[in-house]
Amino acid sequence: MAAIADDAAERDHIAAYAGHAADHRPAPDFHELVDGRRAADNRVIGDADMPAHHDIVGDDGFAVFDNARRARLGLGLDEYRSQLGEQWHRFTQVAATNPEAWFPFERSAAEIITPTPDNRLVGSPYTKFMISIMDVDMAAAVLMTTEERADALGVAVDRRVYPRGWQYATDPVYLAEHPSLWESPAMRTVTTDALGAAGVGIDDVAHLDLYSCFASSVNFMRDALDLKPVDSRPLTVTGGLPYHGGAASNYLTHAIAQMVRVLRDEPGEFGLVTGVGMHMNKHVAGVYSTAPGPVQIPEPA
Repeated sequence: MAAIADDAAERDHIAAYAGHAADHRPAPDFHELVDGRRAADNRVIGDADMPAHHDIVGDDGFAVFDNARRARLGLGLDEYRSQLGEQWHRFTQVAATNPEAWFPFERSAAEIITPTPDNRLVGSPYTKFMISIMDVDMAAAVLMTTEERADALGVAVDRRVYPRGWQYATDPVYLAEHPSLWESPAMRTVTTDALGAAGVGIDDVAHLDLYSCFASSVNFMRDALDLKPVDSRPLTVTGGLPYHGGAASNYLTHAIAQMVRVLRDEPGEFGLVTGVGMHMNKHVAGVYSTAPGPVQIPEPA
């Protein structure tokens, strides 16, 4: 892990967690046996399990992913941190226009990335202003029904938004199991399958909400979708988890509800919402539009 740190302070920070993980308990086996053979891996990450696998957790794990991506791109720490700041600045611009955001105001890139007493360094390169805030009081709901039931309930046609494609896939559970730390093959799978089911490409999608608990979840999805830095589409419709508020596992409900509102105002356009679970190992994507179309239940990825 220390190889991806730029300076002594960062190396000490990462090495401290590697040292914390140096527990020699035997690694638990999480597989089920079906007819004498191993079934699907049904592990759930817990703090007690991680040290046994010589792994790290939480914000440090997501920071490792972003540092690995930075190294892959050949960028220095300051340059990469500046890019993250500009990206998060654009998220705050969306949050500033969303009256339901927990932090409905704009922050500059410098304010976001500069450590201060109110903006401590959480896990390099992340400061507090760069990560999801779950200490919020928020709620959202999405009502799904059939076309026939919507007719019976008197739901106006111009208020209806349809799921057009979706998929779920996983990457390895533990960080140390990933064949590469700078990308997510599962993210590419879920977006390819969801967009394919909807019959559109990423260039046909007008609105995006990329799961944003940490910058690495956004950046890995940008890479999976091959979104270029010059792409002018906002990467969120809410403001993202750090600024709209990361209502724990319910954030995606907020994202879908907001996407529904956005698409109602632009009939015929498509929106893509993505989600991340646990320590960047569970991934989902959904494509939505006011335009109905055939719905194909995806094969398991």
